[in-house]
Amino acid sequence: IERTLNGEYVRFEMQVPHRSGQLRWVDAQYVPDRDVDGKVVGMFVLGLDVSERKRAEEALREETRVAETLNRVGRALGGELDPERIAQLVADEDTAVTGAEFGAFVYDLIDERGERMLYALSGVPPEAAEGFPLPEGTTLFEQTFPQETVVCCEDATRDRNPDAGPSYARQLARHLSATSYLAVPVVSRDGRPLGSLFFGHSQPARFGDRAERVVAGIARQASVALDNAHLFARAEEEIRQRKEVEIALRQREAELREADTRKDEFLATLAHELRNPLAPIGMAAGILRQVRREPERVDEVTRTIERQVTQLVRLIDDLLDVSRISRGKISLRRTPLTLQEVLTQALDGARPLFDRRGIRLHVSTPSEPVVLDADATRLFQVMGNLLSNAGKYTDAGGDVYVSLERCPEEAVLVVRDSGIGIAPEKLPSLFQMFSQVEASLDRAQGGLGIGLALSRSLVELHGGTIEARSEGLGRGSEFIVRLPVATSDGPVQPEAAAPPSAPPSGRRVLVVDDNEDVRVTTASLLELQGHEVASAADGEQALEVAHSWRPEVVLLDIGLPRIDGYEVARRMRRESWGEELFLVAMTGWGQDKDRQLAYEAGFDAHVTKPADPVRLDELLGTTGVGS
Repeated sequence: IERTLNGEYVRFEMQVPHRSGQLRWVDAQYVPDRDVDGKVVGMFVLGLDVSERKRAEEALREETRVAETLNRVGRALGGELDPERIAQLVADEDTAVTGAEFGAFVYDLIDERGERMLYALSGVPPEAAEGFPLPEGTTLFEQTFPQETVVCCEDATRDRNPDAGPSYARQLARHLSATSYLAVPVVSRDGRPLGSLFFGHSQPARFGDRAERVVAGIARQASVALDNAHLFARAEEEIRQRKEVEIALRQREAELREADTRKDEFLATLAHELRNPLAPIGMAAGILRQVRREPERVDEVTRTIERQVTQLVRLIDDLLDVSRISRGKISLRRTPLTLQEVLTQALDGARPLFDRRGIRLHVSTPSEPVVLDADATRLFQVMGNLLSNAGKYTDAGGDVYVSLERCPEEAVLVVRDSGIGIAPEKLPSLFQMFSQVEASLDRAQGGLGIGLALSRSLVELHGGTIEARSEGLGRGSEFIVRLPVATSDGPVQPEAAAPPSAPPSGRRVLVVDDNEDVRVTTASLLELQGHEVASAADGEQALEVAHSWRPEVVLLDIGLPRIDGYEVARRMRRESWGEELFLVAMTGWGQDKDRQLAYEAGFDAHVTKPADPVRLDELLGTTGVGS
């Protein structure tokens, strides 16, 4: 008033008592009243009730504070992907903004103890929640907040219906001695309960509309943050699994590259190994053209050809055996045998190599026979591989030691040499396919790298083991084969020798092959053996010759042009003159299924190329026509 009487305009807002007993906000204005000379002679007082405006302004400020709180919490949650830290952040922020004495975020996860619910507490120590009862065998929040509603209790001590409201909220309020409490569900975007926010105070009526709005808003943000955390965790797991798959793929790729490299090396070595016997055969053919009148030279060259052809046949047989073993198609023909006899045969086969290189051979075997129930051919193959390796990898003038020992339940064969030895890093992969003892070795010595792999497979088929030992390069090597002995040590009765067959009388033999060299050489050999021979280059010509010439024996190739050998055989069998024919399949296909196909087509015998002349002579000499 004094300021106004001094000529000052004064305006302010104040709260004044109202007849209703409440305070109201008033906008008061004091305006000076002046006369014509400008002298203050009084004042005007104007009072305006602005309670509604003040409430609106307060509400706006409250909304601003809520928005700022939500923005702050939202920014904090936006960069957080750990569920436990999310729960703690939400519990702390909401406890502070609601004025609660304590708060809790209970969320649905399995902890390391196997308990379904974990707690994030604010305002009380962690032990405050110890011993709190949890419903067993049920999904907690589906029971607690089936309608996804906010629950606010102003005074739990005066609640007329103590069973009203979610049982979980009541239990937690009693456990933490809360008089008033606010419980808000946290639900994922797909409607799945994630947890609950709970805030309590020892005084009644401490949570109003503002607290509900803030907590509900933060609950929505928390649900998004938890969803994102779960998505991130799944994404991390998928990335981890994808990386594991990528690592596995890279490892597989490396293995395939290594296998491809081995394949290339194998093919190069195979070409070399095939050229080795072919070279002396070609040279021998040239020599024969020039020394026809020198019987001793012809004899020597003939033995060279036979030796190299045998090497080629053995090489091809090894390759076929590897194929059969890899497909599980190989079987053993077990008979009781004496291991010393098989070893003697293998040593006889290896001696020419040792003699040529001046290698001394030392053999030690027991006097008592070592009897096995085994396949003699396959054991001969194993021993031949080990002895051949010992001869190739031992320097000229070196030593090879072979010993055989009979143990209680097994026979132990040891082949030891004084040769180049094996590097320690090579030992683990020595019995793998295409593995070479030394990469720098001349390939003429290195071989195909299948002999030891084949030997291991054959030994294991017999129920035995094979291992390699070496003290390093230049220190020699030792191979140890262990085979189970026969349950009975009874003597092995030698098979009665077959009586020598009478020299075959000349037969009428038709040779059918589209390869002219094979056709001509086979016909020449048969003529030298005293047979009458005709030949044909394809299936149609074979049928014509057979119809007109009426052979007793037909040596028939399978892979003929136009009409294959199987069909030719079937057509011949349908003829009246074909019933008594002796049909022999002569082919490069030598697997079991090929033999079966031949027999089904009507063949009497199956011979793989190149045919052994002695075997062919025996076949024609001991097999009666039509048998």
